Amino acid sequence: MNQPRIAVLGMLASVLVAATALTPTARADTPAPAAQPTKIGVIDLVSAYKKLDETESNNTQLKGMRDELTTMTKSHQAQLEDYQNKMSHVAPGSDQHTKMMDEFDKMGLQFKMEETAQQARMVRQQGRQMAQAFAKIQTAVTSVAKSRGLDIVLVKNGQELPENVGDISNQETLQNLIFNRSILYVSPNVDITDTVVASVNAADKAPAAPAGH
Repeated sequence: MNQPRIAVLGMLASVLVAATALTPTARADTPAPAAQPTKIGVIDLVSAYKKLDETESNNTQLKGMRDELTTMTKSHQAQLEDYQNKMSHVAPGSDQHTKMMDEFDKMGLQFKMEETAQQARMVRQQGRQMAQAFAKIQTAVTSVAKSRGLDIVLVKNGQELPENVGDISNQETLQNLIFNRSILYVSPNVDITDTVVASVNAADKAPAAPAGH
């Protein structure tokens, strides 16, 4: 009675050993899945920023600030010239002339501080505008890349060479134009610049969501 049971157990053990030995071979023979090619997109950040609808309004705002600075500078100059004209009618070396010179110096310093402050406001405003625009572009790039199944989005650097490149006499300028180009050819199929611009402009025109939603 024990001999048949021993024989059966022996057969089972042999089958298990054989199955274990064959399993790695079967797995090794299974072909590995083919690696998916990396999908790449390209964007021209300079072109994208220039094409945004908000860029025009930003430029208009900055122009207004520059015009304000120009008007301020001309006004200051006129006031200083007018004061100098008044000083010319006062005897040099007199107490009144000395006081007027001190007042003239104070006016010049005050005017310079006002002009410098206006220039600083312009720089800060331009910086905020560019930072906000880039944040919107970054969000749109991520959205477009995911929708197209892109793995990487590269930035196209460097200015396009002008048609009259042979007329550029400054060799350093020519070298910079040529050697600062990071991408020499971009297929329209991978350039997402216009798609990103359209996405940002559409988002800016979309009505704001009601508060609390």
